[in-house]
Amino acid sequence: MSVLLPTEEQITKLQSLPADEPIRALNLFRFNEQAQYQADDSEYGTSEANVSGREAYERYGEMPGKTLAGLGGRVVFSTTIDQMMIGPSDSSRDMAAVM
Repeated sequence: MSVLLPTEEQITKLQSLPADEPIRALNLFRFNEQAQYQADDSEYGTSEANVSGREAYERYGEMPGKTLAGLGGRVVFSTTIDQMMIGPSDSSRDMAAVM
């Protein structure tokens, strides 16, 4: 199961929500120490691939951010996570964002 792409069930649920109401989303991120580009990524094997996972995500986020704004969406809140207070100890995250 990919944690980067929604499942068919998640897409179906999203599409079933009322079209006249805003969508609220909580995103929890965990970044690799080093970016993990794949062979079909334009950065793969180049000096641009030599970045942290957080930096790679920030690059990636520029394009969806423009799309989100074009649809009337916005990031309401974003923060670094220092500690998970409740939940499995092996489920740490680096950043949270509410859209």
